[in-house]
Amino acid sequence: MQRLSELNHESRFEAILSSVNTEFKSVTLGYCLDESWKSSTEMKNSYSSFLEGSGVKVPSHMNFSDYCHHTFHPIGLVIEERMQRKEPFKYVTSWKLSEDGISYGQPSAALAIQTANEFNTSLYKILGPTNSPGDSRSPYNRAKILMHLDNVKKARKRDLSNISTLDESGILEHCKNLSKIGFIEYEGQDTEEKGWSRYKWIEGKKAKDVTLLRGYHSVTLKVSELMEKTSKDWDYNEISEKLNYDNPSHISQVLSHLKKLNFVKRVSKFKGGEKLSEAKITEEGRRFIDIFLNPVFEALNPNVDEVCLEEFREVHNSYLNNLGLLRNHIVNATELYSLVSPRLKGMPRVERESQVIKLLREEGRLRAKDIKERLGVKCVWSRYITPLVTRNILQKENKGKAVYYSLA
Repeated sequence: MQRLSELNHESRFEAILSSVNTEFKSVTLGYCLDESWKSSTEMKNSYSSFLEGSGVKVPSHMNFSDYCHHTFHPIGLVIEERMQRKEPFKYVTSWKLSEDGISYGQPSAALAIQTANEFNTSLYKILGPTNSPGDSRSPYNRAKILMHLDNVKKARKRDLSNISTLDESGILEHCKNLSKIGFIEYEGQDTEEKGWSRYKWIEGKKAKDVTLLRGYHSVTLKVSELMEKTSKDWDYNEISEKLNYDNPSHISQVLSHLKKLNFVKRVSKFKGGEKLSEAKITEEGRRFIDIFLNPVFEALNPNVDEVCLEEFREVHNSYLNNLGLLRNHIVNATELYSLVSPRLKGMPRVERESQVIKLLREEGRLRAKDIKERLGVKCVWSRYITPLVTRNILQKENKGKAVYYSLA
């Protein structure tokens, strides 16, 4: 076990964020543990007393032992001991708060509960899960993204990747999630999607004057005539569908040819090989930094003064002085988490497969990432889509770099 106070500032910050990224953890750390030994069952009973009569589901007792053993104990927020009980004469593992748990864990947990109520959003939805890829976890990475954007006017995926341990695909996932809750504004183009590179016919140019691309005479003329007749902008996939042409990559080559001849112009904001993304923070994102991230970060500074620590503990102390408010906030925070928790939202494979089939019946065809976003799950390809394709219930179709799925 390593004490939180022995870690450097950034490591402390990452450890605490991973300890309060769900309301189950925050309530457990803040108000189900204290300086006396508690078993997982006793912690569950404490939690149940806050939720009594609310109809909100109480976490399983296994949740509490998992939080303590896997999250709180490794960073020294709790002390763990296997103890012999007189009744019913068996050994049980129990936990109690350490000095760091009292100094840093409880205040952080209280602030997390208050913040969830302030934004009416689970911190899990804001900070994400702890079991994420890379050398650092999602809560810390999302905090870094927000705090970096607070200091700069705007940033690209590449810039955000440079201040974290994530590649650009990992940054993209966090940006999309932060954008969905209104904490950042994110514009970006995925080269797998339609529309990432768009072209428009230059007014006054004539299709009959185009020098036809060698090997693609017919398609060059068809593309030129189509674009001259319309005032809209096109991408190669859209033209391919409009002309019922089976190879979109040929259309892409024709568009590049027409641009070199100055018959079309690129109208995309983002250009391949240059800038494909742009993120900036919103006022709501700044408010989250001011209310939650900055106070936690400042309190965890090894050189913090006692005055700052006392201010940091005010929320926890105010809850203890108003147990009615504490109970209301715990009920609401727990309910907010239950709405987004993967564990609580989980369903049998057969039911999830039925959802995939129903969605594709309504939409016609979608990519795996679209299905994932519509259903609100982390993984659909290996768990649901591949088995359905293997059983010939779904079929897949390549369109450029994208793979689409539809009912077979």
